[in-house]
Amino acid sequence: MREAAAAVRPAVLTGDGVAVLARAALGAGVPGDQCAALRAASGGNPFYLSELLRATASTAPAARLTGPAAAQATSAGPAASRGPVTPAIPAATS
Repeated sequence: MREAAAAVRPAVLTGDGVAVLARAALGAGVPGDQCAALRAASGGNPFYLSELLRATASTAPAARLTGPAAAQATSAGPAASRGPVTPAIPAATS
């Protein structure tokens, strides 16, 4: 007889939670506005955030916080099905 699988549904990350994870992955110098932009781009979803951070960490340090793809990542939001994850942290928008 098969046992039932347990569904794991992590809660949406807070801004502080995103900042802790971003700074752990990319370094303590990640500014607050970039952490806020990461939260907006990932929707606070831990999986989307980890993928954004993984892609960002694999790029050159100069490309981590800027780049022409930043605006695209911000507008794409957490819908990963729209295309590949861009390796730039999206810039904060007003």
